[in-house]
Amino acid sequence: MTTKRAPRSTDSSVVTLNLVPDAGDKLPPQMKEILFCLDDNDGEQTIGDLIVLLEKVLSTKQPAKKVWKYYKKRLVEDKWITIK
Repeated sequence: MTTKRAPRSTDSSVVTLNLVPDAGDKLPPQMKEILFCLDDNDGEQTIGDLIVLLEKVLSTKQPAKKVWKYYKKRLVEDKWITIK
């Protein structure tokens, strides 16, 4: 039996915001920043454009690309975003 890997997302893959967090949602601050960044920019961005935007708004020493990679799976699994 072979299992297929999900296709890898690229910088040109489009991220679409499905849900906007409420003030009461218990989410990590960086995860909220990703969602708010998408919401502030029409709810849809390519991954490359999103990372550029995150570099401007994230208040962390970690690179935006590393933060994105860390939270991407959880954002998709919890249905906050979709990636095509």
